Amino acid sequence: MSVLQQAVALHQKGRLVEAATLYRQVLSKNPQQADALHLLGVVELQTNNAAAAVELISRAIKLQPRNAAFHANLGFALEKLRRLDDAIASYDRALEIKPDADQFYRRGNILHQLKRFADSLDSYDRALSLKPNYVEALNNRGNALRNLKRFDDALASYARALAIKPDHAEALNNRGIALRNLRRFDEAIASYDRALAHKPDYAQAFNNRGNALWELKRFEEALDSYDRALAIDPEYSEALYNRGMALRELARLEDALASFDHALALRPDYVQALVNKGTTLQDLKRFDEALASFDRALALKPDYVEALNSRGTLLASLGQPDAAETQFQQAVLISPDYADAQINLGLARVEQGRLEQAIVAAEAAVKLSNQISFPHYRLGTLWARCGRNEDARTQFEMCLAGDPEDKQGARMFLARLGFESLPERAPNALLKRAYAKRAAWWDQGLTQANPYQGAELVAQAFNKLVGDRDDLRVLDAGCGTGSVGQLIGRRVNRLEGVDLSPEMLAQAKKKAIYQSLYEDDLVAFLAHHAECYDVVTSAATLIHFSDLRPVLEACAIALRDAGLFIFTLFPNEQDDNSVSVGSAEGLAQGGCYMHGRRYVARVAADTRFEVEVLKDAVHEYNQRGEPMAGLVVALRRHSRDRPPAS
Repeated sequence: MSVLQQAVALHQKGRLVEAATLYRQVLSKNPQQADALHLLGVVELQTNNAAAAVELISRAIKLQPRNAAFHANLGFALEKLRRLDDAIASYDRALEIKPDADQFYRRGNILHQLKRFADSLDSYDRALSLKPNYVEALNNRGNALRNLKRFDDALASYARALAIKPDHAEALNNRGIALRNLRRFDEAIASYDRALAHKPDYAQAFNNRGNALWELKRFEEALDSYDRALAIDPEYSEALYNRGMALRELARLEDALASFDHALALRPDYVQALVNKGTTLQDLKRFDEALASFDRALALKPDYVEALNSRGTLLASLGQPDAAETQFQQAVLISPDYADAQINLGLARVEQGRLEQAIVAAEAAVKLSNQISFPHYRLGTLWARCGRNEDARTQFEMCLAGDPEDKQGARMFLARLGFESLPERAPNALLKRAYAKRAAWWDQGLTQANPYQGAELVAQAFNKLVGDRDDLRVLDAGCGTGSVGQLIGRRVNRLEGVDLSPEMLAQAKKKAIYQSLYEDDLVAFLAHHAECYDVVTSAATLIHFSDLRPVLEACAIALRDAGLFIFTLFPNEQDDNSVSVGSAEGLAQGGCYMHGRRYVARVAADTRFEVEVLKDAVHEYNQRGEPMAGLVVALRRHSRDRPPAS
């Protein structure tokens, strides 16, 4: 047996170091031995020295330029060095000499990496013409079709692969992605589950399964899928990012921030994570940090429209419409079909008093309204602020068609515009969604420069009216995170709280100031607790009721004789004798109503209450630092033997 044959035998057994020694021995005697040059290059490639492999195999090719295997392995080495165009050229030379399914497959993979999807599809098809049952080629062919948005054709390619190899986890995972693209989310989840049954440690399938659950708004289950992906691969940056997005939807903003930061520690140029980190910081009222995060994203990718739009939204909320408009204009210039940026551009122009130009942006947005997730509610608010009420009506009705629970509060806006009667209260779905997010930053807001005064106003009225009594049983109705309870809790014998939001109640529970906390609708709760309380407090809760009568009637049941009901409202300055939906530029979007002073006094008299306090006060400050007017109301419950006012 020759030295070269001995080297090949060792190579085939995986004894690479010994094989390399013998190849070099052959070359020391005959530097022009093409097979030894080529095979030593293959050993270098197998031991992760692709540069040496390229040099050796190139020398072999000069000696045997028509050897297809030499060109194919050179292509593989060039691919390892990320010299992808050169790798394609090498595969092309190999295939010109001798067509081979594996080389067409590898060539297709490189073209796919270069996002030349149509060319990669052709390469996979040529591989399959030589080897029809080539499962990997069928799978990757499906991926190329998916990237060409030919989703049904992609499904057919995956089906062919799975007919040959039913336990092919990658094909099942990719089939799930195509089904998700087609918005067939339940089928996608089933496909991911099949992949995981065959490959339980498949982190990517868990991540993709989470994405489908996210689309179905099953955020807790999505979070579990992302966590299972990360248990397999703790450095899976996409799963960390997606986990952060699920946590945002669950209003766990601090946890979401930590997940985005972890993803960015692994991948500092992850611009999507930077943008959503910025949005989360904005939700937490950490505006300077939010701006810095958007700026980092734009430094990495100046044409990233989501970052431009988010930065503009922050500037607009801080009362800088000129600077915001610049961001939105840039986003629209880059991506004219970006509906959200078009709408934001219009809103910025409204703030500047440029209604005609705002209408131009709104009309541009209307042309995009066939998008799957078009923001009808936001376009409705833009039309309303432009005075185009019929156009606003159309958008709000389209919003309700896709959101029967009315999580956005579209019906309140329709009432404000005069198209529907005034709803008795803001929709529960809107309030639960809003307060789930507010729970993460509400207490922080109390420590900033006078942003929210409602709790303090209620506490001041409480202290003035109850005097020195310390035997009181008090219900904090709409207790939130416990801002009123913290101010009065030490002055009462027993303090209880009720709220609709479990997230708010979780924050209140941490303070250990309430003897009991209840998750319930406050009207139902009051009506079922007859003569239980000496005082009921309610800061910034009755603002979500248009008709105060049911609340006051229920409170009259819950209070003992001469009991107090102390609460805050927003005043209706347009009509002191009625109720209206809050302002289009802010309060309405938070599900708030405005109540006239005479209206409050009249309903109080009708429900066995006397007015003790009804005064104006600064209720809170908006993000621009501007004061927002409020009403402080304190009502005294008549004794039960006294007839109601006639």
